[in-house]
Order: sequence, then C-alpha cells, then structure tokens
Amino acid sequence: MFTDFTEKIVQTIKAEIGWVLFFSSLVFTASFTGIFSLISYVTLVPVLFFFSNKKIISKDLYKQILLCAAGAIVGITISLVSRGNIETGQIMTALIFVLFFIIKIYAVYLFRKNDKVPSMWLNAFIFAFITVLEYAMMSVSGVISIYSSMFDPGSIAVFSPLAAAALNGIAVLVNGMIMDIVLNKRVSIALFPFTLFLAFPSYQYGLLGHYSFFAFAAFVPLCFGIRELPLKKVYIRLVLSGLAANIITYGWMGSFGNTVSGGSFILLSVFMPTLSVILAAKFTLAEYLARRYPNIRLLVFPVVLLGFDYLQSWGYLAFPWTYIGYSQFENLSMLYLSSVTGIFGVIFVLHLSNTLIADMIYRIQKESALSEFLIPEKSLALVLMIMVIAVSTIPGFFVPDLKKDVKKGNTLRVSLIQTCISPWDNWAVNSLKFLSILTDQTDIAIDDGGSDLIIWSESATLEPVSHAYRAGRVNRFINNLFMYVKSRAVPLFTAEIGLYYKKTGYYYTNSACIVEASGAVNQVYDKIHLAPIGEWFPYERLFPGLKRFLESMGSSSFVPGKEPRLMNIKEFSFGPLICYEGMFHRLNRRYRKMGADFFVNITNDGWSEYFSGHMQHYAASPFRAAENGLWYVRVGNTGYTAVIDPYGRVAASIPIMDVGYLNYDLPAGEKVDTLFVFWGDFVIYLIFGITAVLVIFTEIKSSDFCKRKG
Repeated sequence: MFTDFTEKIVQTIKAEIGWVLFFSSLVFTASFTGIFSLISYVTLVPVLFFFSNKKIISKDLYKQILLCAAGAIVGITISLVSRGNIETGQIMTALIFVLFFIIKIYAVYLFRKNDKVPSMWLNAFIFAFITVLEYAMMSVSGVISIYSSMFDPGSIAVFSPLAAAALNGIAVLVNGMIMDIVLNKRVSIALFPFTLFLAFPSYQYGLLGHYSFFAFAAFVPLCFGIRELPLKKVYIRLVLSGLAANIITYGWMGSFGNTVSGGSFILLSVFMPTLSVILAAKFTLAEYLARRYPNIRLLVFPVVLLGFDYLQSWGYLAFPWTYIGYSQFENLSMLYLSSVTGIFGVIFVLHLSNTLIADMIYRIQKESALSEFLIPEKSLALVLMIMVIAVSTIPGFFVPDLKKDVKKGNTLRVSLIQTCISPWDNWAVNSLKFLSILTDQTDIAIDDGGSDLIIWSESATLEPVSHAYRAGRVNRFINNLFMYVKSRAVPLFTAEIGLYYKKTGYYYTNSACIVEASGAVNQVYDKIHLAPIGEWFPYERLFPGLKRFLESMGSSSFVPGKEPRLMNIKEFSFGPLICYEGMFHRLNRRYRKMGADFFVNITNDGWSEYFSGHMQHYAASPFRAAENGLWYVRVGNTGYTAVIDPYGRVAASIPIMDVGYLNYDLPAGEKVDTLFVFWGDFVIYLIFGITAVLVIFTEIKSSDFCKRKG
C-alpha cells in the first residue's frame, strides 16, 4: 500500500513538473524582499518552458493549468498573510491576477501549439502584453502591490500602474530570453564574462549591487556550455571566454602599470591570459572527471574546482583574490558559514549550486530526462545537494543583533585615518607634505574624544622608521614623526620600510610598527605574504629582464617576513596584517590561536581608482572576522576603511575616496568561539576524502576484476 502511494506521488510530480517548479519559485519570490526580488527575472522560466512544449503538456492540459492557478493562489495567500492586514481590494486584485494568469499560460500554449511563434522570448512577449492589460484592470481597483511584490524587480509601489506594467513586462521577457539563450551552448559560454562580472563587486547601484545573488549561477554558462563538447574544444573555448571574463572583471588591475607608457596593456596581456589558462585547466579537468564518473558528477565537478582554488592559496605565487566565495561578503547566511568551514566551505557551496543549476538546465534540454531524474532512486544525489546548500545557510540564523551582542567591558578607542594620498606622487619630494596631511587629520580625530591607538594606512610612512630608531640616526621626516607622537602622547600603528643588514648587504621589507607615546619603536612586524609581481618577484634570478621591467612600473623588491608577531597595546594584543595578507585565512587563524584579541589590516589601494578594485580587496575582510570570531579593523589610504564585528558585519566605516577619520570604541576583548578556529580546514579535507572514497569505489565497481567475479 505504501509503495502504491509513493508511486502515485512520483507520477504526479513527473506529470506536473512545470507546476511544481513554478509553485516553488512563486512562493519563494512572494515570501522575500530585497535581493531576492531578482528572482523575478527567472521565476517564470519553468512555466514558459513547460507550457511551450507540446510533448510535455499534450495530456491533461487543463488539469495542469488549474494546478498552476492553484499554486498562484497559494503563493498570493502566503504573501497576503505575511502582510497582516487583508483588504477587500487586495482580494479583488488577487482574483484578477489568477484569472489573467490562466489566460496568459493558455495563450502561451495556443501560440506554441500552432507553431505561430518561433522563439521562446517572442512567446514571452505575448505573456507580457496581456500583463499590461492586467495592470490596467488592477489600476481600476486601486491596488497593485500584491502582484508587484511577486514578479517585479524590487519594490515598484512608487511607480504608476503603466510603469509597473512596463517593468513587469520586461521581467517576463527576460524570463523567456533566459530560457532561449541558456539552451544554446555557444551563446551560453559567451555569456560567462558577463555573469562573472556581475558576481563580483563592481559598482554599488542597480543590478550591479547584487553580486552575492549572481554568484550562485555565475559559472552556469560554462558548466552547461561545455557539456558533451570534445575536450579540446572545451579548453579552447574556456580560454577565450575566460580571457574576456577576466579582463572585464579584473581589468582594473592594469592601473598598476600606469607609470609606464603602455604598461597597463603589457601587464594585462601577461596577467589576464595566465588567469584564463588556469580557469580553463580547472574546468576542463572537472568536466573530464565528471564524464569519467557520471554517477557522482554533481560532487566530482565542484570538488575539482574547489581543489584548484585550495592549491591557489599556497606557494610563492599564491593568488586567492579570484575566489568566488568572497562575493558573499554581504550575505550574512553564507558569510557566517565560514565560521564553521572557513572560506572554502562557502566556495564549495557556490560551486555546488552552479553545478546543480547547470545540470538541471541540461536535463530540461533533454526534456524527458528531467522526469526520469525525479524518480527516487535517481534523484538521491539531487536531494542531497539541495540539502547541503540549504543547511549551509543555517549558521546565519544564529547571529545575534549587532546592538545587543556587544557586552560591556574594557574597550580600546581606535582612530582610523584615511587621507587619500596619491601613491604615484614622488615620496622624496612630498614626504613632509604627506606627513602634514596625516597629522592634521589625526589631530581632528584625537580632539574628538581622545584616542588609545592611532592607525595609519599602508604606505603612510615610506621610511625605515624602526631601523632609524635602532641605529639612532633619523632624517627630518622620522624626527618630525617621533616629535608629533610624543606631543600627542598617543601610540601610533603605521606602515614603514623595514631595513636590515646581512652579509650580502642591506635588504628591505614591507613592515609595520608601533611608535609608542614616548617615541620608542620596539614592536615591528615584517609582511609574510608579499603580493606576487607587485612587491616581489621570487624568480628574479631566472628572469632578470622581467624583474627590471616590473621595477620600472613601480614594483618593489621586498624580502618576505619569517613569522607572524602579535603586537600589544594596553591590555590587548592584535594580529597585524599588511594589505594582501587579509586574504590568507591560515595566517589569520594562526594569529587567533596565538591569542590575538583583534586584527588590524592596513592597506593602500590608491593605485586603483576603481570601486571594484577596492571592494574586491576588502571582500575578504568580513570572512576573516567571521572565521575567527574577532573584531577586524581595516584602514585603507583611499578605503575601504571599516570596523567589522566578530560576525563579519560592518559596525562603522568611511566611504571610499573620502578624506576623513573614524573613532570607534572597540570591545577588543569580546571574542566568539568558532568551529573553524578549532578544526581549520577539516571540513574541506573531509569533502576531498569522501569524494576520493566514492571515486575509488566507482573504479573498483567498474573494474574487470569485479566483472569477472560477477
């Protein structure tokens, strides 16, 4: 009896898959606001597809239309109840919506049935046209909010009914075009540069401000587009598409070469193809192994991508900048997942989401394969993958309110100084002028309630401050700096140029130090993770010509520091991080294990005037705070300067490119214990281990030995 009942459920799902997908999308869209309103651009994809396909709806057409209408009614009911007050006008609007919804999907069916409309997006135009008539009727009732909240991008309550209808029509058209476009593999791969661009911080307005949403599907065009292509074509197309994607997403990095004629072009012509080759290699390998182990494709594909990202965090040329996980720095649910798994757990979930969506599109293209996929014994992997994505959002529900989670206790008043000094101006000529700008802004900060610690950005003092103190030989700049700190009697944490001597001569480091209120300099930290190419070139002996060219563009020849060192201020200690080091999760965790009370990250992104450059760099900072459960203080020459709480939320900040200061009473001793601090990358190793076991099991099961034994 139970088996028969289960079979009926399965058959129902198989028959009404269009309604099931539409219903779930409708309820989801009706129940959320803000960033989730973007789902309006894909909500109607399932219903447009399934009611445009004669093979799928040839039987029980009217039953499926009524079921879709029932799903719409349930979604509207949920939306009305969530608003609290249900008015007569809203009920009337809901009835009009259901009536017109039935008309629209029936019109879609009729046009497709008679092959009068050759393209899905033109078919969607019919849907959108009827929507305009619907809005005209709703404007008579005086209530349009219920429909707007479910299908229009963002809140359109401020628009007229005609404007609302136009926006709604655009959303419907986009639904149809998305379905038509993504099913074309060549076009799909060509879309990747734009989806990758949208997935990373670029600008703060409009759709470009919703990067965390786009990251869940940023790689879908690649994952779907390379399906069934010969591997040689896969690699070539990935290199070309990846090159375009990297240029529009990370092309701002070329500004580092602006001091040399054509330097920007030369820099990008070397760096961008390198990133593209790496991207093509990891997706090609992922596709190859996914084809070799089709039964565990949904796990193998994202794990291979994760493995490449993990390797990218090691070695002299480590470059974790391009991690898709950092796109979630404003998404609290995904951000706080890192307190359990670290950044790689977030990366895995995003790769998993992309793989899953691409696989579903592929099965939709196969039509009947989608129904077969829903049979229980074939859908276990799908269910497990969805569960993993759903469970990953759970930690975010346990983050307390920012105003309530800070306990009263000892605090450290920090003053963050942002001066926007140009890094391209000659230091030797302008150093005293720069010092005057720094001290003027610092005076304002100290006079505004006092301070326990002044923090200047990276490159604020391009002088060997600690060496001069040790040697007892100071130049005019350093002497003025010491005199100023003594006069204000407030410790200063600032960057410096470390200068040391060994048998082969002097060498330099990118360093930071604390100038005590007395003028003493006893605490110094030398940067460990130098930015490859920009701050050092580890293979200079092999390529001396390349080293000279890089130096001509402003590249440095620093020597990396040997070990992390805590710095002390009052009863607290903090982990110093210079610029690029905020991207290395293992270094930050090591500071926490050493007993750090908070982090201080000083940086200078002034060589890039692009918003994307600043925010892509900053995006790692909330993760370091959430992973380790510590307050995170970040000071940038041109931004982004911010104080981040132990859950990864911005407590206070200074806008990018604004000269100013920020005083903040930091509850530095307040720590949050996290699982990531306890076990580090254990979860990622576990994922690798499970995948390896499944691969070995699959190999053994398909081996000749097993066949002979059988």
